[in-house]
Amino acid sequence: MPTTAYGWTQAGFHYDSTLSYAVRPGFRCGTCHPYPMFDPVAQRPLRLIQRPLIAMECSVIAPLYLGLGYGPASLALFQRLKQRCQAVGGQFTLLWHNSHLTTEVDRELYRQVVVGRWRK
Repeated sequence: MPTTAYGWTQAGFHYDSTLSYAVRPGFRCGTCHPYPMFDPVAQRPLRLIQRPLIAMECSVIAPLYLGLGYGPASLALFQRLKQRCQAVGGQFTLLWHNSHLTTEVDRELYRQVVVGRWRK
């Protein structure tokens, strides 16, 4: 950091969503509200917005991290994080890798997290 932020800006990106914890979902930035990024070296604001990443599917599902798999515990955790963001008018930013959309089980959990209901 700030090299990556400069690269994003030069590439024409308007926001970044890379600030999160890989080992567990949550509020690494302490907020779920977007905020302007700041260059601590040059001591100036950047033309880039940080959209804090609240959850990554692998942080919840994968055995390497929380290991909750595809059951009710993982869905409950995603829903709890979404509700906390909604309660304060924030954004629930979710990263779901395409490698976790290859099976029906993957897609069904994704559907439940994003849409909030089972497919009929």
